[in-house]
Amino acid sequence: MIKRNKRLLALAGLACAAALALAPAAHALDFKGGDEIVIGPTEVYDDDLVLTANTVTVNGTINGDLIVFARDVRINGLVTGDLMGAAQSVVVNGEVRDDVRISGAVLTFGTQARVTDDVMAAGGSIETQAGSQVGGDMLLGASRALLAGAVAGDLYLGGERASILGSVAGNVTADLDSAVESDGLQPGMFQSSMPTMPPWVNVPAGLVIGQNAKIGGKL
Repeated sequence: MIKRNKRLLALAGLACAAALALAPAAHALDFKGGDEIVIGPTEVYDDDLVLTANTVTVNGTINGDLIVFARDVRINGLVTGDLMGAAQSVVVNGEVRDDVRISGAVLTFGTQARVTDDVMAAGGSIETQAGSQVGGDMLLGASRALLAGAVAGDLYLGGERASILGSVAGNVTADLDSAVESDGLQPGMFQSSMPTMPPWVNVPAGLVIGQNAKIGGKL
């Protein structure tokens, strides 16, 4: 990866880390830990919540910020504040009514994902599936990105390779390395330390704008 892209990836990662470190502490914090944490569909937490576990599944409601550190994270429910955290795999397929600030090896925004404000994410593989919606801007640093969802604001993208198949209402600023696959980060580089890591998205080198993609501003 060329130097400028290393800087972009590093800056995105540092930004996520800084966002976590500087998270507001105005509200009370509830802490919950264990090997496996499941927040059921009828469960409601009315404070900011910190979760640390091997696997985390949130099907209920968090009326506040959610901070999570785990191997695998799945958000299917509602977070009325920010979603912040780091994991090997993060799947957002619910609603977040403020910002999302996450980092991990494989990050996925599913077809039902709804983010009211901004998304800041750094990972090896980032995917926004068709049907996912981001109401603000997206700042992404990724080795591979497959973006089929909708972004209401601007898209800032740094890394190695990306395909934009969805819509961006604002501007797209991209700095990508079009080098051959062997020159970049590979999933196999992490496989020994992350044997259960989900597969990375498969996208061509460089930047690809899909035939049905829509960019409202400048590229």
